[in-house]
Amino acid sequence: MKAREIEITHNVNWLAFDESEISSMCICLDKFGKYTVKDGIISVAFLDEREMCDVHEKFLKDPHLTDVITFCSDEEFGYAGEICVSPTYARQACKEFKTSFSDELTLYIVHGYLHLSGLDDIEEIDRLKMRQAEKFCIKFLRSQGAIPNFVDRENFISL
Repeated sequence: MKAREIEITHNVNWLAFDESEISSMCICLDKFGKYTVKDGIISVAFLDEREMCDVHEKFLKDPHLTDVITFCSDEEFGYAGEICVSPTYARQACKEFKTSFSDELTLYIVHGYLHLSGLDDIEEIDRLKMRQAEKFCIKFLRSQGAIPNFVDRENFISL
């Protein structure tokens, strides 16, 4: 595998993080080797609520807010794929599921990464495999100290 390039788009003004931690996390998953993503740039886009709803409506015909949407590779342009995540959804979910804001956003990126590696979650059996893979990857990232620190500057939620 060639050196992985991670492209990060971020325009959610209340969200703070170190971009190098996102890159390190994706590279760590690549080195883990359990789930293989094609060569190319991985784009990680943090979208505000309106943008995420627009993308969800445009591509999946559902106008509601969702956690993560993944677009698979475009080899012609050198992309392994794009992972669009919703910090707004994570803000709500971490309270509901009693998880940390960082763990919730990390889960969304891992979920997208797993989609890029070929896992799906449409059928129930596939959802179970996806949940197991997510847990496996999160455990690995935690053991490597590779969980990024995301901060909600409006609510001072982090770790």
